[in-house]
Formats: sequence, structure tokens, C-alpha cells
Amino acid sequence: MNTIQMQAWDSVLILGFGPIGYLFTALARNIAAQVAVTEIDPFRFNIAHSFGVTAFNPDKCDLEAEVIKMTSGKKFDIVIDAVGTQLENAVKYVTSGGKILAFGMDDSFSATLKPYQLTAGPLNLGTYIGQNTCLPAIKILQGGKLDLSKFFTEVVPLEKGASAFPKSVSI
Repeated sequence: MNTIQMQAWDSVLILGFGPIGYLFTALARNIAAQVAVTEIDPFRFNIAHSFGVTAFNPDKCDLEAEVIKMTSGKKFDIVIDAVGTQLENAVKYVTSGGKILAFGMDDSFSATLKPYQLTAGPLNLGTYIGQNTCLPAIKILQGGKLDLSKFFTEVVPLEKGASAFPKSVSI
């Protein structure tokens, strides 16, 4: 969040509504004027929809057309790649002079971008740096402004924690 300096007037698109996308969405809902997400998994898509933000399944719609429609042709001020495979798409959905945060990490994926795509806008590209984030995260959680009720699907006692990991694969 420090990297992208989200403002109250920003429109924000979060690509991917997994755990990281969920947290970015929860934060953006408290800051930005307009928030939308993408998700292809039906379970996560339904959570995004019930979260009160516009949700798109890019496998079932023309996402670029939906972005143009939702933003009246402007595209989004901020696009966050919460997956790690969406950098090329993020460039397509961000407005000229907008910001992209490449947050998701997927070492198996490679993106192809032309320098012109980054400089013609101009475009601000930020990446995740996880230093000194614990205290701000604790303060955000203590503030009680994030609805994390849908984030957790089950509470498992600590002594049974190891048994929860196989369940997370099936969700």
C-alpha cells in the first residue's frame, strides 16, 4: 500500500481474489472510490461478489470491454496483480499515468512487455517489498475496519493445525 499510495478518488482493480487479493480488496474498500476484482474460481468469485465489490470472471467476459465500460473509457487508476501472472493484463487495464503493483509471486511465469508500454503513459510500476510491514499490519487489524469474516472458512485448534493444510488445497 505504501508503494501505490492509494487515494480516496482512485479507481482500483485487483487481479485475483485469493488471500492476497482479498486483503487488498478489503483495504481498497476503505480508501478508494471504486473497487473491482477479477477471479476465475467460482468459490472465490462468489465471496468477492458477496463482499460488495464488482467482480469479473475474465474467462466468462470480455474484461477489457468491462473495464472500459466501468471506468467510462478511462481505465483504472491502480491495478494490482495479486496473482503473479497478470502483469501483461495489468498494463492493459491501467490508465495513462496510473499505477501498477506487481505483488503476486509466481516464479514459473514470464511476462513480455515493451518498454513503450511502461513509458508512453507514463506508468508507475511498483513491486512488493515486505520490509517493516508487520507493525502497520497489526495496526490495521486492530482498527477493525477490515471485514475478515469471509476470509476464514474454518477455525482449527492449534493442536490440529497440521490437519488443516490438506483442506486448503481443496478450497
